[in-house]
Amino acid sequence: ADHPDLDPDFRPTDGTVIALGGNVGLAWETRVDRDTPMRGHRLALGLDGGFVPGSAERWGAARASAVGIAPLSGRVALAGRVEGGLAEGGVEHRLLVLGGSHGVRGLPVNRLVGDRSAVGTAEL
Repeated sequence: ADHPDLDPDFRPTDGTVIALGGNVGLAWETRVDRDTPMRGHRLALGLDGGFVPGSAERWGAARASAVGIAPLSGRVALAGRVEGGLAEGGVEHRLLVLGGSHGVRGLPVNRLVGDRSAVGTAEL
């Protein structure tokens, strides 16, 4: 039976409702104002992985991202972001997703799921 809190259209379950996982990350940030930064950068690296107890299902992923903000004039700034990742495993919803505010904003959240991702954006 499916778990009532999981969306069966996203990932059907076989009755198992527990997954164990963990992550580790490192970030270096020089943006001085978190709400409206006008200059600075953020570099981040992360690893995560886990498994579903009692099954052979496992996953793992490595991610990297860089964000830069440069002031142009007054309160106008140019911001750029690149990020990418590699993943593997049999737990589909724990792989890399593309869509939503942390991916391609024109795609609905979790629209595309895969084992490789690369995204770049520039905003004024």
